[in-house]
Amino acid sequence: MRADHLLLVAPACAYLISGALYAWRVLRRNRPAGTAALVAGFVGAVIHAALLAIAMARDPQAVAATVSDATSLVAFLTAAAFLAANRPFRIEAIGAAVLPLCFAGTLFAAVYPPANHEVPEQLRSAWFLVHVPPALLAYVAFAFAFALAAIYLGEARLLQSKKIAAVLGVLPPLDRLESAMYRVAAFGFLLLTIGMATGAFWAQDVWGRYWSWSPKQTASLVTWLVFATYIHYRVVRHSRGRNGAWLIVIGFVCVVLTFVAAGLLGNDLHRFF
Repeated sequence: MRADHLLLVAPACAYLISGALYAWRVLRRNRPAGTAALVAGFVGAVIHAALLAIAMARDPQAVAATVSDATSLVAFLTAAAFLAANRPFRIEAIGAAVLPLCFAGTLFAAVYPPANHEVPEQLRSAWFLVHVPPALLAYVAFAFAFALAAIYLGEARLLQSKKIAAVLGVLPPLDRLESAMYRVAAFGFLLLTIGMATGAFWAQDVWGRYWSWSPKQTASLVTWLVFATYIHYRVVRHSRGRNGAWLIVIGFVCVVLTFVAAGLLGNDLHRFF
C-alpha cells in the first residue's frame, strides 16, 4: 500500500463504526447510539476530506484518475451527502446501509492503490470536467438508491411477517421510502445519461470513435438499461413495490461491476494504471 492510500484506513474504520452504531440505533432504538454514529461518521468524513484536499493540492485531476482514487472520492461524497441530509430529513435508519458502503469503498481504495499514479495526458482535457463529475455523482445517487432499496426490502419483509413492532417509529413508512428511492434513482439515471453522452464525445476527440464496446462502456450501457427499465416500470406502468427495489439492487451490482471490475479487468481504454 502507498503511504497516502494507507491513511484511508482511518476514515474507513470511522465509517464502519458509524454504520454499526446506526444499525444499533435502529435495532435497539438507542438514541445515544444515533448521536455517536453521527460523530463517528463526521470524524471519518473530515479525515477523508483532508486526505482528498491534500491530493487535490498536488493534482486536482488525480483524485479521479484511477479506479481506486475515484472509488475513494465516491465513498467520501456518499458519506458527506448522507451526513448533511441526516438531521434535516431524519434518515438515521439509512445510515445503517449507507455507511457500510462508504467503508467498503474507502477500504478498497486503501488496499488497492494504483501502481502508477501518473495522470495520463488524455485525462488532462476540458472534457474531464464535463464527463467525470456527473458520472461520479451518478454513482453516489445509485449508492443512496441501493441503501433505500435495501431498507425498503428489509422493512417489507418484517411487515409481511407481522413484526410491526420492529419497524414502528424506527423505519420510515414504505411509501416514503419508495418515493425517495425513485427520485434518487431517477436523478442518478439523468446524471449517468449525461456522463455517457459526454464520455462518447470525449472518446471521439481522443480515440477517433464515439463507441468502442470496451468493457467499461459496455458495463455502463448495461447499468443504464437496468435503471431505464426501473424508471419505465415505475413511471409508465405505475408499478411500485419490491420488484422495483430489486431492480435497483441489480442496477447497483451493475454499478459496482462498471466502476470497479471493468476498470480492473482486460485491456480497457478506461484502465488508467
